[in-house]
Amino acid sequence: MNIIRYAVAIFLMSVIMIASGCRTRICDFTVMSTKNIPVEFARKGQGEGEDVARIIIIIPTKSQPNLKEAIDQAIESRNGDMLLNAKVYMRNWYIPYIYGENGFTVKGDVVSTRE
Repeated sequence: MNIIRYAVAIFLMSVIMIASGCRTRICDFTVMSTKNIPVEFARKGQGEGEDVARIIIIIPTKSQPNLKEAIDQAIESRNGDMLLNAKVYMRNWYIPYIYGENGFTVKGDVVSTRE
């Protein structure tokens, strides 16, 4: 009788763990396209930004990387308003109990809509 209770309890905990999940808002896009767009704004050059969460031994330096922060850094690197022809890279690696990184890198043409 006790074995059946333990089996049911383990089964229910397994179902709850499998059914649970999380959702995280990564970023908001004002303009997005998968095609290169010729635009007649003042080009400021190639910009790059990144946001990385590091794990040292087993202690994370921040909860998770943020794509918005990486995009903002890329735009601000050339003092512009938006990115054109942007590319987003994600990297994730970990050497157990030593060091690891999880982050986003954004590269693109920074443009300014202001004079």
